[in-house]
Amino acid sequence: MKKFLGIIVALVLVVGLGIGIYFLVSPNQEASAVMTLETNPEIQLVLDQNNKVMSVNAINEDGEKLMLSVNFVGLSANDAAEKFAEATTKFVTDKNSSNSTFLNEVNGELNVNVTIACEDATNEKYTKLKESVTNSVNNYYKEAKIMAGAIVNVTEDIKNEIEKLGYTASDYANKTYAEIMQDVKSKSEELKNVAFSKRDEVFSNLEALKTEFSEMFNLEETIKTQKALIQTEKDKIADYKEDLKTANEFQKVTLNALLDTAEAALKQYEKALDNFVKQYNTFKKEYQSDVNAFVKQLQNESKTVLNNIETTVKTAMQEAKTIVDNFTKEMESKGQSLITSIEQYQASLNA
Repeated sequence: MKKFLGIIVALVLVVGLGIGIYFLVSPNQEASAVMTLETNPEIQLVLDQNNKVMSVNAINEDGEKLMLSVNFVGLSANDAAEKFAEATTKFVTDKNSSNSTFLNEVNGELNVNVTIACEDATNEKYTKLKESVTNSVNNYYKEAKIMAGAIVNVTEDIKNEIEKLGYTASDYANKTYAEIMQDVKSKSEELKNVAFSKRDEVFSNLEALKTEFSEMFNLEETIKTQKALIQTEKDKIADYKEDLKTANEFQKVTLNALLDTAEAALKQYEKALDNFVKQYNTFKKEYQSDVNAFVKQLQNESKTVLNNIETTVKTAMQEAKTIVDNFTKEMESKGQSLITSIEQYQASLNA
C-alpha cells in the first residue's frame, strides 16, 4: 500500500504542474557534419547525412577567393576534398611562382588539413569517411606528382569548428547536437553570397536582432524545458499504469481513475498553451523576416565585390593550371620511384 500512496503523491505533483508550454518542432536533421578544409585558403562545408555538401562558407579571404572559383555544393565529401586539393595547388602556385620551381620545393605547404566534426567520432560512417577523404586527396597529389598529402582528423568538438564561422558560446549554449547542426545550416544560408569583407557586419547586426527579439529566444528556452517536463510526466504515468497490472481490482479501479485524470490534465495543458506557441511563432516569423531583409541587403552590396574577385581568381588559376600540368608531365620521367617517395611522405602525415 505504501507504494500506491507514493503513486498518488506523484499524481498530485503531475496534476499540479501549472502552466507550461508544449511545443518544439523537431530540428531538421539534414545537416549531419561539418568538414573544414585548409591549406592557406580555408573553407567550411556542411555535409548532409549522405556526406554530400549542402553549403560552403569561407573562413578567410583566400578561402573566399577559392570558393568563388570552384563549386563544391552537391559534391560528395571525397570529391570536394579532392577538388579543394586541386584548386589550392593552382591557387598557391599562382601566389608563389610564375613557373614550376615552387612545385619542386613544396615542403608541406600544399598539405590539406581536414577536420571532420561530427556527433560520434567512433561511428564507422566517419572512420570510413576519414579514410576515403585521405585517399582522394593523396591520389590527386600522386597523379600530379606533387610531394603533398592529407592530414585528416575526426572530432566530436563541433563547437570549436563552428566558432571559425563566427559563432559565440551563447549561440549554442545548452543546445543538442541536432539543434547546433540546424543553426549551422541556418548561419551558412545567412552568409551565402555575402562578401567576406562584410562578415563582421553580418555578425554585429544579427547580435543586435537577437537582443531586440530576446523575448522570443527566452520563450524558446521555456518551450523546450516545458516540453521535456510534460514528456517526463507522461512517461511516469505510463510506468505507473504498467505497475498497476499486478495490483488488486480495487487498487486498479481507484488508481487508474487517478492516472486517467492526470493524463487528461496534461492534455489540457498542451491545448491551453497553444496561445504561447502562437506568440512564439509570430516572434519567429518577424525575426526571420528582419534577418532575411538584412542579409538580402548585404548580398546586393556584395555582388560587385564578389564578381570582381571571381573573375580575377578564375583567370589566375587557369594560368596556374598550365604550370601544374607542365610540372606533372616533367615529373613523369621519374616514374615509380617518385610515386613511392610521395606515398611514404603521405603515410608519415597521419602516422
